[in-house]
Amino acid sequence: MKSMKSILQIMKTLEIDIYLVADATRIKYVEQSLIDAAKEARSSIKLLILRVMGTYEKEQERLQMLLDEVGLDDENINIYDDESDEGEQDLEETLNHESESEQEISDRDDDDMSNSTSLSFIDNFSRVRDANLTDAIEIRALFGLLYLAGVTHANRLNTEDLWRRDGYGVEIFHLTMSLQRFRFLVRVLRFDDKDTRLERMKTNKLAPIRIVFESFVANCQTGYYLSAFITVDEILAGFRGRCSFRQYIPSKPNKYGLKILVLCDAKMFYTSKLEVYVGSQPDGPFKISNSPKDVVLRLCEHVFANCRNVTMDNWFTSIPLVETLLHQHKLTVIGTVRKNKRELPLEFSKPTNRPARTSMFGFTNDQTIVSYIPKKGKNVILVSSFHHHDDIDPDSGDLNKPVIITKYNETKGGVDVVD
Repeated sequence: MKSMKSILQIMKTLEIDIYLVADATRIKYVEQSLIDAAKEARSSIKLLILRVMGTYEKEQERLQMLLDEVGLDDENINIYDDESDEGEQDLEETLNHESESEQEISDRDDDDMSNSTSLSFIDNFSRVRDANLTDAIEIRALFGLLYLAGVTHANRLNTEDLWRRDGYGVEIFHLTMSLQRFRFLVRVLRFDDKDTRLERMKTNKLAPIRIVFESFVANCQTGYYLSAFITVDEILAGFRGRCSFRQYIPSKPNKYGLKILVLCDAKMFYTSKLEVYVGSQPDGPFKISNSPKDVVLRLCEHVFANCRNVTMDNWFTSIPLVETLLHQHKLTVIGTVRKNKRELPLEFSKPTNRPARTSMFGFTNDQTIVSYIPKKGKNVILVSSFHHHDDIDPDSGDLNKPVIITKYNETKGGVDVVD
Protein backbone atom coordinates (compact mmCIF):
# COMPACT_ATOMS: atom_id res chain seq x y z
CA MET A 1 0.00 0.00 0.00
CA LYS A 2 2.85 2.35 0.90
CA SER A 3 4.66 1.49 -2.30
CA MET A 4 1.53 2.37 -4.25
CA LYS A 5 1.35 5.75 -2.55
CA SER A 6 5.02 6.34 -3.27
CA ILE A 7 4.49 5.55 -6.93
CA LEU A 8 1.54 7.93 -7.11
CA GLN A 9 3.55 10.66 -5.41
CA ILE A 10 6.41 10.24 -7.87
CA MET A 11 4.04 10.40 -10.84
CA LYS A 12 2.42 13.55 -9.48
CA THR A 13 5.81 15.22 -9.09
CA LEU A 14 6.83 14.28 -12.64
CA GLU A 15 3.56 15.69 -13.97
CA ILE A 16 4.25 19.04 -12.28
CA ASP A 17 7.75 19.13 -13.77
CA ILE A 18 6.34 18.42 -17.22
CA TYR A 19 3.91 21.30 -16.90
CA LEU A 20 6.69 23.63 -15.75
CA VAL A 21 8.86 22.68 -18.71
CA ALA A 22 5.91 23.22 -21.08
CA ASP A 23 5.19 26.65 -19.57
CA ALA A 24 8.83 27.73 -19.84
CA THR A 25 8.94 26.62 -23.48
CA ARG A 26 5.70 28.55 -24.23
CA ILE A 27 7.04 31.69 -22.54
CA LYS A 28 10.27 31.49 -24.50
CA TYR A 29 8.28 31.11 -27.74
CA VAL A 30 6.12 34.12 -26.91
CA GLU A 31 9.20 36.21 -26.11
CA GLN A 32 10.79 35.31 -29.44
CA SER A 33 7.55 36.15 -31.27
CA LEU A 34 7.43 39.58 -29.60
CA ILE A 35 11.06 40.23 -30.52
CA ASP A 36 10.39 39.28 -34.17
CA ALA A 37 7.26 41.45 -34.26
CA ALA A 38 9.19 44.41 -32.83
CA LYS A 39 11.90 44.01 -35.46
CA GLU A 40 9.29 43.84 -38.23
CA ALA A 41 7.48 46.91 -36.85
CA ARG A 42 10.76 48.82 -36.66
CA SER A 43 11.50 47.99 -40.29
CA SER A 44 7.99 49.02 -41.36
CA ILE A 45 8.29 52.33 -39.49
CA LYS A 46 11.63 53.07 -41.13
CA LEU A 47 10.18 52.30 -44.56
CA LEU A 48 7.14 54.50 -43.85
CA ILE A 49 9.37 57.37 -42.72
CA LEU A 50 11.44 57.11 -45.91
CA ARG A 51 8.29 57.16 -48.03
CA VAL A 52 6.84 60.15 -46.21
CA MET A 53 10.11 62.07 -46.45
CA GLY A 54 10.35 61.28 -50.15
CA THR A 55 6.78 62.47 -50.75
CA TYR A 56 7.40 65.61 -48.69
CA GLU A 57 10.56 66.47 -50.63
CA LYS A 58 8.81 65.95 -53.98
CA GLU A 59 5.85 68.14 -52.96
CA GLN A 60 8.24 70.78 -51.65
CA GLU A 61 10.11 70.83 -54.97
CA ARG A 62 6.82 71.06 -56.90
CA LEU A 63 5.54 73.93 -54.76
CA GLN A 64 8.90 75.68 -55.16
CA MET A 65 8.59 75.39 -58.95
CA LEU A 66 5.07 76.86 -58.85
CA LEU A 67 6.21 79.82 -56.79
CA ASP A 68 9.31 80.36 -58.93
CA GLU A 69 7.07 80.67 -62.00
CA VAL A 70 5.37 83.76 -60.56
CA GLY A 71 8.53 85.02 -58.83
CA LEU A 72 7.09 85.89 -55.41
CA ASP A 73 9.77 87.17 -53.05
CA ASP A 74 9.94 86.43 -49.35
CA GLU A 75 10.21 90.12 -48.49
CA ASN A 76 6.70 90.70 -49.89
CA ILE A 77 5.22 88.24 -47.40
CA ASN A 78 4.13 89.37 -43.98
CA ILE A 79 1.86 87.80 -41.42
CA TYR A 80 -0.94 89.74 -39.77
CA ASP A 81 -0.36 92.24 -37.21
CA ASP A 82 2.74 92.88 -38.39
CA GLU A 83 6.12 94.20 -39.29
CA SER A 84 8.02 91.05 -40.06
CA ASP A 85 8.08 87.32 -39.67
CA GLU A 86 11.80 86.98 -39.10
CA GLY A 87 11.60 86.18 -35.38
CA GLU A 88 12.94 82.78 -34.48
CA GLN A 89 12.12 82.69 -30.77
CA ASP A 90 9.74 80.02 -29.62
CA LEU A 91 6.20 81.20 -28.99
CA GLU A 92 6.21 79.83 -25.44
CA GLU A 93 9.29 81.86 -24.57
CA THR A 94 7.54 85.01 -25.77
CA LEU A 95 4.46 84.27 -23.70
CA ASN A 96 6.60 83.86 -20.58
CA HIS A 97 7.67 87.51 -20.72
CA GLU A 98 4.53 88.66 -18.95
CA SER A 99 6.41 91.04 -16.71
CA GLU A 100 7.49 93.28 -19.59
CA SER A 101 5.39 96.33 -20.27
CA GLU A 102 3.80 97.15 -23.64
CA GLN A 103 6.27 100.01 -24.06
CA GLU A 104 9.22 97.64 -23.60
CA ILE A 105 7.77 95.30 -26.20
CA SER A 106 7.26 98.11 -28.70
CA ASP A 107 10.93 99.09 -28.40
CA ARG A 108 12.25 95.74 -29.55
CA ASP A 109 13.92 95.32 -32.90
CA ASP A 110 12.19 93.76 -35.92
CA ASP A 111 13.25 90.22 -35.07
CA ASP A 112 11.46 90.28 -31.74
CA MET A 113 8.42 92.21 -33.00
CA SER A 114 7.25 89.26 -35.09
CA ASN A 115 6.74 87.35 -31.84
CA SER A 116 5.64 90.05 -29.44
CA THR A 117 3.05 91.69 -31.65
CA SER A 118 1.43 88.30 -32.25
CA LEU A 119 0.03 88.55 -28.73
CA SER A 120 -2.75 90.79 -30.07
CA PHE A 121 -4.52 87.85 -31.68
CA ILE A 122 -3.10 84.83 -29.82
CA ASP A 123 -5.44 85.60 -26.93
CA ASN A 124 -8.37 84.79 -29.21
CA PHE A 125 -7.37 81.11 -29.29
CA SER A 126 -7.81 78.63 -26.48
CA ARG A 127 -4.74 76.66 -27.57
CA VAL A 128 -1.38 78.29 -28.26
CA ARG A 129 -0.61 75.84 -31.07
CA ASP A 130 -3.58 77.14 -33.07
CA ALA A 131 -1.72 80.45 -33.56
CA ASN A 132 1.85 79.27 -34.01
CA LEU A 133 4.22 81.59 -35.84
CA THR A 134 4.77 80.75 -39.49
CA ASP A 135 7.80 80.81 -41.77
CA ALA A 136 8.60 81.18 -45.47
CA ILE A 137 8.28 77.44 -46.14
CA GLU A 138 4.74 77.31 -44.77
CA ILE A 139 3.74 80.44 -46.69
CA ARG A 140 5.05 78.92 -49.91
CA ALA A 141 3.03 75.79 -49.16
CA LEU A 142 -0.05 77.97 -48.62
CA PHE A 143 0.43 79.70 -51.98
CA GLY A 144 0.96 76.32 -53.61
CA LEU A 145 -2.41 75.10 -52.30
CA LEU A 146 -4.12 78.25 -53.54
CA TYR A 147 -2.61 77.81 -57.02
CA LEU A 148 -3.51 74.11 -57.00
CA ALA A 149 -7.12 74.94 -56.13
CA GLY A 150 -7.28 77.09 -59.25
CA VAL A 151 -5.55 74.53 -61.46
CA THR A 152 -7.98 71.78 -60.39
CA HIS A 153 -10.98 74.13 -60.76
CA ALA A 154 -11.67 73.67 -57.06
CA ASN A 155 -11.60 77.36 -56.17
CA ARG A 156 -15.40 77.47 -55.96
CA LEU A 157 -15.69 74.45 -53.66
CA ASN A 158 -16.15 74.56 -49.92
CA THR A 159 -12.75 74.23 -48.26
CA GLU A 160 -14.06 71.37 -46.13
CA ASP A 161 -14.64 69.35 -49.32
CA LEU A 162 -10.99 69.81 -50.33
CA TRP A 163 -9.81 68.46 -46.96
CA ARG A 164 -12.12 65.42 -46.91
CA ARG A 165 -10.38 62.09 -46.27
CA ASP A 166 -13.11 59.75 -47.48
CA GLY A 167 -11.87 59.67 -51.07
CA TYR A 168 -13.79 62.72 -52.27
CA GLY A 169 -11.21 65.33 -51.24
CA VAL A 170 -7.81 66.25 -52.67
CA GLU A 171 -5.13 64.33 -50.80
CA ILE A 172 -2.34 66.89 -51.07
CA PHE A 173 -4.36 69.48 -49.16
CA HIS A 174 -4.62 67.60 -45.87
CA LEU A 175 -1.08 66.23 -46.29
CA THR A 176 0.30 69.77 -46.51
CA MET A 177 -1.50 71.34 -43.54
CA SER A 178 -4.68 71.03 -41.53
CA LEU A 179 -7.86 72.81 -42.57
CA GLN A 180 -7.78 74.86 -39.36
CA ARG A 181 -4.23 76.03 -40.06
CA PHE A 182 -5.12 76.90 -43.66
CA ARG A 183 -8.05 79.03 -42.57
CA PHE A 184 -5.92 80.73 -39.94
CA LEU A 185 -3.18 81.68 -42.41
CA VAL A 186 -5.63 82.94 -45.04
CA ARG A 187 -7.38 85.05 -42.42
CA VAL A 188 -4.28 86.72 -40.99
CA LEU A 189 -2.06 86.98 -44.08
CA ARG A 190 -1.09 90.56 -44.94
CA PHE A 191 1.24 92.06 -47.57
CA ASP A 192 2.00 95.45 -46.11
CA ASP A 193 2.90 97.27 -42.90
CA LYS A 194 -0.27 97.75 -40.88
CA ASP A 195 1.20 100.64 -38.89
CA THR A 196 1.60 102.81 -42.01
CA ARG A 197 -1.42 101.55 -43.93
CA LEU A 198 -3.81 104.35 -43.03
CA GLU A 199 -1.28 106.96 -44.08
CA ARG A 200 -0.62 105.28 -47.42
CA MET A 201 -4.33 104.76 -48.12
CA LYS A 202 -4.81 108.54 -48.13
CA THR A 203 -3.30 108.55 -51.63
CA ASN A 204 -3.65 104.88 -52.62
CA LYS A 205 -6.83 102.83 -52.15
CA LEU A 206 -4.96 99.68 -53.15
CA ALA A 207 -2.23 100.17 -50.54
CA PRO A 208 -2.77 96.86 -48.64
CA ILE A 209 -1.83 94.75 -51.70
CA ARG A 210 -0.11 97.23 -54.04
CA ILE A 211 3.42 95.80 -53.74
CA VAL A 212 2.61 92.12 -54.16
CA PHE A 213 -0.02 92.81 -56.86
CA GLU A 214 2.38 94.80 -59.02
CA SER A 215 5.05 92.13 -58.56
CA PHE A 216 2.57 89.44 -59.65
CA VAL A 217 1.49 91.42 -62.74
CA ALA A 218 5.11 92.09 -63.74
CA ASN A 219 5.88 88.37 -63.65
CA CYS A 220 2.74 87.54 -65.63
CA GLN A 221 4.02 89.71 -68.47
CA THR A 222 7.37 87.92 -68.64
CA GLY A 223 6.02 84.40 -68.14
CA TYR A 224 4.37 83.88 -71.53
CA TYR A 225 4.72 85.10 -75.12
CA LEU A 226 1.28 86.19 -76.33
CA SER A 227 -0.18 85.01 -79.62
CA ALA A 228 -1.25 87.30 -82.48
CA PHE A 229 -4.73 87.86 -80.98
CA ILE A 230 -5.31 89.28 -77.51
CA THR A 231 -8.47 90.28 -75.65
CA VAL A 232 -9.24 93.20 -73.35
CA ASP A 233 -12.24 92.93 -71.05
CA GLU A 234 -13.29 93.05 -67.41
CA ILE A 235 -13.85 90.33 -64.82
CA LEU A 236 -15.54 90.46 -61.44
CA ALA A 237 -13.68 88.65 -58.65
CA GLY A 238 -16.38 87.55 -56.22
CA PHE A 239 -16.18 89.42 -52.92
CA ARG A 240 -18.87 90.47 -50.43
CA GLY A 241 -16.67 91.93 -47.71
CA ARG A 242 -16.16 95.55 -46.80
CA CYS A 243 -14.42 97.48 -49.57
CA SER A 244 -14.91 101.03 -50.82
CA PHE A 245 -14.60 100.01 -54.48
CA ARG A 246 -16.70 96.85 -54.47
CA GLN A 247 -18.87 96.64 -57.60
CA TYR A 248 -22.29 95.20 -58.44
CA ILE A 249 -22.61 93.79 -61.97
CA PRO A 250 -25.75 91.62 -62.31
CA SER A 251 -24.62 90.08 -65.61
CA LYS A 252 -21.54 88.45 -64.03
CA PRO A 253 -21.47 85.00 -62.36
CA ASN A 254 -20.52 86.70 -59.09
CA LYS A 255 -22.77 89.73 -58.89
CA TYR A 256 -20.73 91.42 -56.14
CA GLY A 257 -16.97 91.73 -56.19
CA LEU A 258 -13.89 93.62 -57.30
CA LYS A 259 -13.78 94.67 -60.94
CA ILE A 260 -10.47 93.82 -62.59
CA LEU A 261 -9.57 94.99 -66.10
CA VAL A 262 -7.68 92.25 -67.90
CA LEU A 263 -5.61 91.68 -71.02
CA CYS A 264 -5.24 88.02 -71.90
CA ASP A 265 -4.30 85.74 -74.77
CA ALA A 266 -7.27 84.92 -77.02
CA LYS A 267 -5.92 81.46 -77.85
CA MET A 268 -4.53 80.05 -74.58
CA PHE A 269 -6.47 82.41 -72.24
CA TYR A 270 -3.27 83.33 -70.40
CA THR A 271 -3.67 86.48 -68.31
CA SER A 272 -0.87 88.89 -69.19
CA LYS A 273 -1.84 92.11 -67.41
CA LEU A 274 -4.39 93.18 -64.80
CA GLU A 275 -5.57 96.45 -63.32
CA VAL A 276 -7.90 96.67 -60.33
CA TYR A 277 -10.65 99.24 -60.74
CA VAL A 278 -10.74 101.31 -57.54
CA GLY A 279 -12.81 104.23 -58.79
CA SER A 280 -11.39 107.71 -58.45
CA GLN A 281 -8.10 107.74 -56.54
CA PRO A 282 -7.25 110.62 -54.18
CA ASP A 283 -4.87 113.25 -55.47
CA GLY A 284 -1.36 111.87 -55.55
CA PRO A 285 0.98 109.61 -57.55
CA PHE A 286 -1.65 106.88 -58.01
CA LYS A 287 -4.40 109.07 -59.44
CA ILE A 288 -5.03 107.91 -63.00
CA SER A 289 -7.70 108.27 -65.65
CA ASN A 290 -10.39 105.59 -65.81
CA SER A 291 -11.60 106.45 -69.32
CA PRO A 292 -11.90 103.39 -71.60
CA LYS A 293 -9.24 104.71 -73.96
CA ASP A 294 -6.67 105.30 -71.22
CA VAL A 295 -7.42 101.90 -69.64
CA VAL A 296 -6.78 100.08 -72.92
CA LEU A 297 -3.56 102.01 -73.56
CA ARG A 298 -2.25 101.10 -70.10
CA LEU A 299 -3.16 97.42 -70.51
CA CYS A 300 -1.56 97.21 -73.97
CA GLU A 301 1.57 99.14 -73.07
CA HIS A 302 3.82 96.07 -72.92
CA VAL A 303 2.73 94.88 -76.42
CA PHE A 304 3.09 98.18 -78.26
CA ALA A 305 4.69 97.88 -81.72
CA ASN A 306 4.25 94.09 -81.75
CA CYS A 307 1.70 94.00 -84.59
CA ARG A 308 -0.98 92.15 -82.63
CA ASN A 309 -4.75 92.44 -82.83
CA VAL A 310 -6.78 93.56 -79.81
CA THR A 311 -10.39 92.40 -79.47
CA MET A 312 -12.65 94.39 -77.13
CA ASP A 313 -16.32 95.06 -76.47
CA ASN A 314 -18.29 98.27 -76.92
CA TRP A 315 -17.38 99.69 -73.49
CA PHE A 316 -13.78 100.09 -74.64
CA THR A 317 -14.08 100.54 -78.42
CA SER A 318 -14.07 103.98 -80.01
CA ILE A 319 -12.89 105.30 -83.35
CA PRO A 320 -10.18 107.56 -81.81
CA LEU A 321 -8.82 104.59 -79.83
CA VAL A 322 -8.66 102.44 -82.98
CA GLU A 323 -6.72 105.19 -84.78
CA THR A 324 -4.31 105.70 -81.85
CA LEU A 325 -3.50 101.99 -81.51
CA LEU A 326 -2.99 101.59 -85.25
CA HIS A 327 -0.97 104.70 -86.10
CA GLN A 328 1.05 105.14 -82.91
CA HIS A 329 1.45 101.60 -81.58
CA LYS A 330 0.98 99.27 -84.60
CA LEU A 331 -1.91 97.35 -83.05
CA THR A 332 -5.08 96.49 -84.96
CA VAL A 333 -8.53 96.33 -83.34
CA ILE A 334 -11.73 94.34 -83.74
CA GLY A 335 -14.51 95.59 -81.53
CA THR A 336 -18.20 96.25 -81.19
CA VAL A 337 -19.27 99.89 -81.19
CA ARG A 338 -22.12 101.56 -79.34
CA LYS A 339 -24.73 103.19 -81.55
CA ASN A 340 -24.40 106.58 -79.81
CA LYS A 341 -20.85 107.19 -81.06
CA ARG A 342 -20.85 110.45 -82.98
CA GLU A 343 -18.31 109.17 -85.53
CA LEU A 344 -20.88 106.73 -86.95
CA PRO A 345 -23.00 107.71 -89.99
CA LEU A 346 -26.76 107.67 -89.42
CA GLU A 347 -27.12 104.83 -91.92
CA PHE A 348 -25.16 102.63 -89.51
CA SER A 349 -26.44 103.84 -86.14
CA LYS A 350 -30.13 104.12 -87.13
CA PRO A 351 -30.84 101.74 -90.02
CA THR A 352 -34.35 101.71 -91.46
CA ASN A 353 -36.20 99.15 -93.58
CA ARG A 354 -33.28 96.75 -93.73
CA PRO A 355 -34.17 93.04 -93.82
CA ALA A 356 -32.76 90.57 -91.30
CA ARG A 357 -29.40 88.87 -91.92
CA THR A 358 -28.09 91.66 -94.11
CA SER A 359 -24.93 93.75 -93.73
CA MET A 360 -23.84 97.26 -94.62
CA PHE A 361 -20.12 98.09 -94.89
CA GLY A 362 -18.27 101.37 -94.65
CA PHE A 363 -14.59 101.92 -95.45
CA THR A 364 -11.86 104.44 -94.72
CA ASN A 365 -8.19 104.23 -95.58
CA ASP A 366 -7.42 102.00 -92.60
CA GLN A 367 -10.75 100.98 -90.98
CA THR A 368 -13.84 98.99 -91.86
CA ILE A 369 -17.25 99.44 -90.25
CA VAL A 370 -20.04 96.90 -90.58
CA SER A 371 -23.68 97.05 -89.52
CA TYR A 372 -25.30 93.61 -89.29
CA ILE A 373 -29.02 92.95 -88.71
CA PRO A 374 -29.27 89.47 -87.09
CA LYS A 375 -33.03 89.85 -86.66
CA LYS A 376 -35.68 92.51 -87.01
CA GLY A 377 -35.15 95.42 -84.62
CA LYS A 378 -31.57 94.49 -83.69
CA ASN A 379 -28.46 96.16 -85.05
CA VAL A 380 -24.87 95.05 -84.34
CA ILE A 381 -22.06 97.45 -85.29
CA LEU A 382 -18.37 96.53 -85.40
CA VAL A 383 -15.23 98.37 -86.40
CA SER A 384 -12.06 96.67 -87.56
CA SER A 385 -8.65 97.92 -88.55
CA PHE A 386 -7.65 94.29 -89.18
CA HIS A 387 -10.06 93.74 -92.10
CA HIS A 388 -10.35 95.73 -95.31
CA HIS A 389 -13.05 93.87 -97.25
CA ASP A 390 -16.76 93.04 -97.17
CA ASP A 391 -16.49 89.26 -97.20
CA ILE A 392 -19.31 87.09 -95.84
CA ASP A 393 -18.37 83.93 -93.96
CA PRO A 394 -19.61 80.94 -96.03
CA ASP A 395 -19.57 78.72 -92.92
CA SER A 396 -22.28 80.86 -91.30
CA GLY A 397 -24.89 79.43 -93.69
CA ASP A 398 -28.19 81.27 -93.87
CA LEU A 399 -27.09 83.73 -91.17
CA ASN A 400 -24.81 85.46 -93.71
CA LYS A 401 -22.46 86.75 -91.03
CA PRO A 402 -19.59 89.01 -92.14
CA VAL A 403 -16.08 87.66 -91.61
CA ILE A 404 -15.46 90.53 -89.18
CA ILE A 405 -18.17 89.22 -86.84
CA THR A 406 -16.91 85.64 -87.13
CA LYS A 407 -13.39 86.72 -86.18
CA TYR A 408 -14.71 88.81 -83.31
CA ASN A 409 -16.63 85.82 -81.93
CA GLU A 410 -13.50 83.64 -82.17
CA THR A 411 -11.31 86.04 -80.19
CA LYS A 412 -13.66 87.82 -77.77
CA GLY A 413 -13.99 84.99 -75.21
CA GLY A 414 -10.48 85.00 -73.74
CA VAL A 415 -11.33 87.03 -70.65
CA ASP A 416 -14.72 85.33 -70.26
CA VAL A 417 -12.93 81.98 -69.90
CA VAL A 418 -10.64 83.49 -67.26
CA ASP A 419 -13.67 84.87 -65.41
